[in-house]
Amino acid sequence: MSIFKNGTSQLYFVSTSSLLGRNNTITGVFSREKQKGTVDIQKAREWIADRLGIKPDHTIIIDGVMKSAQDEDVFGLMDVVTDVLNQGDSPIFMFSDKAGRGIQYHEAWHYVNLLLHNKHQRQQIYDAYVKAHPELKNKSYKQIEELLAEDFREYAELRNSEGIVGFIKRAFDNIKRFSHLFRNKYAMYDVFRNINDGKYRLQQIDKESLQQFKMAYKNGVNSKSFYVSNIAPERLNKL
Repeated sequence: MSIFKNGTSQLYFVSTSSLLGRNNTITGVFSREKQKGTVDIQKAREWIADRLGIKPDHTIIIDGVMKSAQDEDVFGLMDVVTDVLNQGDSPIFMFSDKAGRGIQYHEAWHYVNLLLHNKHQRQQIYDAYVKAHPELKNKSYKQIEELLAEDFREYAELRNSEGIVGFIKRAFDNIKRFSHLFRNKYAMYDVFRNINDGKYRLQQIDKESLQQFKMAYKNGVNSKSFYVSNIAPERLNKL
């Protein structure tokens, strides 16, 4: 159950054992970077629901900062858990309320590329990105995946920004793109646009990609290392 500051709550039916994972850890891919500003929780939930088709109650907000097994601060996480009602695997997002702007975009990229794309599409994306950025040829796929997630965050923040400032930034960005300036910046433009336009909303998780994801990201966030307001760490350790 998610309990919100206004006193209301939402109940989501996912397997508790799947959510907490083995050895009191939550597995999955997670973000260690805190961006500027503060995440707008309501807008993050709405964007994920609208563009990815993921129910709002599968976006969970943590009151505080999560910790990785390596004692790193974690501000966002994407994982797949067992959905008890639908008897299948469902994506779930967990965001710290201390996360910066755009955390939903970063984790959305991981969801699309690691779970919806098949292995051939992923390979094509990685190859195209390294071709556009030859200095990355010795980077691992996980490192490239993180760079792509940050690129999509920047793209989506620009495209979804409101007001006159956002309009001016988009206009200037369009001029650069159509004049072929900074070509490498737009290597993934079509994929980014499709995500932001909601083209993946009805797409199902690729079964082979799901198995690869579970193997690649089996070491996740320690569920007993959450900082929660007004609760002492020794009390958390007893939960």
